[in-house]
Amino acid sequence: MLVLAEIADKMPTVGEMWLVPFLLACPLAALALHRGWLRWVALVLAGCLSFLFLDMAYDTAYNDPFCDVVWSELGRGWVLHSFNSSAAPLLFVLLVILFRRFVWTRSLIRDVPLRGNVAVEHRRPAE
Repeated sequence: MLVLAEIADKMPTVGEMWLVPFLLACPLAALALHRGWLRWVALVLAGCLSFLFLDMAYDTAYNDPFCDVVWSELGRGWVLHSFNSSAAPLLFVLLVILFRRFVWTRSLIRDVPLRGNVAVEHRRPAE
């Protein structure tokens, strides 16, 4: 018996492959905004999330029973996007850490100067 089915309607689009990792990395990027050990936890969790997406992309491209159909119907570009988008959470969190370190060096709260790693209240001397 021969069964013909379309694979493309069951697979994520290229936009979904890029959007879902970024959306899942947003809470990790919020953690990465903090100074101290939380940003390193966020980086490790983002690496784990990227590894999971990479594993899913590899399984879809090479280990799936329908991998030949995926390659022929969706093409090499779709497979490359699935591999490239798997690095999005790690790169997003790493970019937030680097921006926080080198660009956003001031306090994220306006008019509160930083001393070391701690925001300090700016008080006027009593008259």
